[in-house]
Formats: sequence, C-alpha cells, structure tokens
Amino acid sequence: MKTQLMNVDDLRGKIPEDGSFKLRALHTAVKLLLEFFCHLENLSASYHIFKPVLTTLKRIDVEKYPRFLQEDIQSIISKTEEMAHKKLHFLVKEKKKPKALRLYEPRIEEV
Repeated sequence: MKTQLMNVDDLRGKIPEDGSFKLRALHTAVKLLLEFFCHLENLSASYHIFKPVLTTLKRIDVEKYPRFLQEDIQSIISKTEEMAHKKLHFLVKEKKKPKALRLYEPRIEEV
C-alpha cells in the first residue's frame, strides 16, 4: 500500500481519526527531508545540519510503518551517517600582510 503525500485539503477540514493522516504527514516529512538532503549533501557542514534529524529518526520504531516508508527513513539515516566522515572545511579570514616600512634616505644639507 503506497500512501499519497499530504495536500491542502488535509489541513482545511477536520483531521481524520484514523492513522492515515499521520502516515501521510510522516511520509510527506520524510520526502521533504530527502529533498533537503539532495540539495545540501555537497556542503561540508551537511552532517551537522542533519544531526538533530538523525537523532529523531533513530527514535522512530520503523517496524510499525509500511515498507516504502521504512526504506526512505533508513536511506536518510544511512546517508547522514556516511556524511559524518566528511571533512569539515572552515571559513578562515585571509591574513593581512604587514605594511612594509618605508625606507627614508637621510637628507643631508651642506652648510
């Protein structure tokens, strides 16, 4: 069973009492996380961006959810853990070169 993502009508009316709304909401959130992941994975700080998401996703009992949702969650977890080994490049200000001292020649005046 493949659920569809949320749409505007889900938020207009009364929230359904069954688990379908929660499942669609979680599925939408996971798909959005995958999109963010695809756009941000080239950044060197991407692991630090996704670290709070990783801890939250690890707390979810994925066995309760359909297979497609389990695969998406595991995909995010594994890709984020792979990013932990990525080297972090810091922004460093360029050092200022010291000004060279001007060398003055003594002005000698004859008297």
